[in-house]
Amino acid sequence: MFKKFTHDELSSWRSIILLGDNDKCYKFALGKTLLYFSNLQKTEVKFEDFIEIYATKICEHLKIVSIQGTDRKPPGKVLTSCKSFIEGAIKNDELIQNIKKDEWVVLKKFHLIKGEHVDFKYFDLKKDKSYKSIVLTDSLLDLKKNIQFENLHKEVDGRWNLLERAWQLKIPERLLLVENDIKLENLFIKSKDNRINITGSRNALNGYQEGRCFYCKSIISIESNKEDTSDVDHFFPYSLEEKGSLRNLNGIWNLVLACKTCNRGEGGKFDKIPHKSFLEKLEQRNNALIVGHKPLRQALILQTGDTVIKRQKFLAENFKTATEILYHANWKPKIFFEN
Repeated sequence: MFKKFTHDELSSWRSIILLGDNDKCYKFALGKTLLYFSNLQKTEVKFEDFIEIYATKICEHLKIVSIQGTDRKPPGKVLTSCKSFIEGAIKNDELIQNIKKDEWVVLKKFHLIKGEHVDFKYFDLKKDKSYKSIVLTDSLLDLKKNIQFENLHKEVDGRWNLLERAWQLKIPERLLLVENDIKLENLFIKSKDNRINITGSRNALNGYQEGRCFYCKSIISIESNKEDTSDVDHFFPYSLEEKGSLRNLNGIWNLVLACKTCNRGEGGKFDKIPHKSFLEKLEQRNNALIVGHKPLRQALILQTGDTVIKRQKFLAENFKTATEILYHANWKPKIFFEN
């Protein structure tokens, strides 16, 4: 059984986007299309209108990364039609008709993760002999009312960016390494002498923290230059790597999102080591990233171990070494917020 996030409309949505298997990009395009119409507060959308936005989302990514799925199966009618449209071989009407004719299995699978339904349903397909439409449920429309709604667009793109780069590069898993650019706050893949940017650190990590500060659980934003924009924090201070004491501290396993108050406010963490109680939370977050598959899965396994026991030992040993050097290992935020 997969481990879902806590049970509400927002966390079920994140389970779908962040934890499912992905052979192609369809789920992300569908997710972005649903968010688009949710933002308009539509309750029912004509099938053709829905398909047009759906195809637009796929074409936007195809123009950047031409490979939008694994090579285990052929591209399929949807991707082939979108590529033909971009190349000018077919018109928009033909594109929509081609997708409309498809069984569009993604609609049936959207709410499934590893064969199980999530707790909330975000749309229904309404059809008769001559008419089809997408009916948006209250669960989807309620997302628009949530303070974290704007983060969801970036989370879908962050996850999509990660997967499409893995599909495109076909880097052998033993060579795959995901690291963080501290100044640009951007994740990149490094293979041999190549470096390829894949997505913003905040976009990739926010959903796995359910849009909240890792330490105090206050709501954070991943939009730049806002009062509540999160910081990308090193759980174990990066200064420990600079001193040669610990390794790979700029790896994804050691990165968390923190509010400005916790990270650098009065009484903030700065270069301190968090209380040991946060180790289990870091382990759970990393395990959730591993469930999310490539490319973060293999990066985390390479950096921390290929079993739960090894990952627990890895964090415990790092904590022991860090506290022997820095001594102050009991930092906690002054205030905790309830979910």
